[in-house]
Amino acid sequence: MLKFGMPTLLEAPTPAKSAVIAAELGLDFVELNQNLPSCQNELLDTDELFELSKWYNIFFTLHLDEQLDFCNFNMKVADAWLDTFAGALRIARTINCPTVNMHLPCGVYFTLPDGKHYLYNESEKYCLERVDKLIKVAERELSGTEITVCIENTSGWQTFQIRWLEAILRSDKFALTLDTGHSAARSRVDEPFICESGKLRHMHLHDYDGMSDHLPIGAGKLDIGAYLNLARRQEINVVVETKTLAALRESVKKLKEEYK
Repeated sequence: MLKFGMPTLLEAPTPAKSAVIAAELGLDFVELNQNLPSCQNELLDTDELFELSKWYNIFFTLHLDEQLDFCNFNMKVADAWLDTFAGALRIARTINCPTVNMHLPCGVYFTLPDGKHYLYNESEKYCLERVDKLIKVAERELSGTEITVCIENTSGWQTFQIRWLEAILRSDKFALTLDTGHSAARSRVDEPFICESGKLRHMHLHDYDGMSDHLPIGAGKLDIGAYLNLARRQEINVVVETKTLAALRESVKKLKEEYK
């Protein structure tokens, strides 16, 4: 049976406020977004998260900071991000969080007459060494657990990011998130890789109308039923990833009425 969750909203930025909304809407989990101040490693109280889980009969997943850049050319910055990554995984382990969602950094690019030149593409050896460090941190921190770090598609993976993914996905601690709106906005360029990988474990579900994503379910052009069928086949959790509480309520209502 599909399990549906909600993102952390600006209208309810703390775990406690999110838990209340999730329970009210009959959702199964909350994805804590570490882009928000209230969800930083040092501010997340694992005892509180345990109590919220029991009280509201929900669980939590984590969405790591989108700026997490383990390949930064400033080694102190890159190592600080790896430390942050490790800390988040320790939180996930403590609260038995099944999924940790993250983005891959693309770094800085130079726009030349022949197009964009990504500096990470020009520094393959260094970046693959950093990728190996990321993998080792995950394997160390998540040893003996079934927690999975899921890499989310965002603006269309570059060729060098695909090479990273090929290395990352050889570890059983990593898998993939399919973000439906991001995918549609990029002409579904990453979907074949995601669906053929055998590593799809998580989904961010929102609609897209040809201009904007993160729309309420039913407000765009996506075949929501097809994505839900994919989620059912893969037995993965689905975050209804809207940006406002009103859009979340509308989406949950639509899912219950039309996509039971």
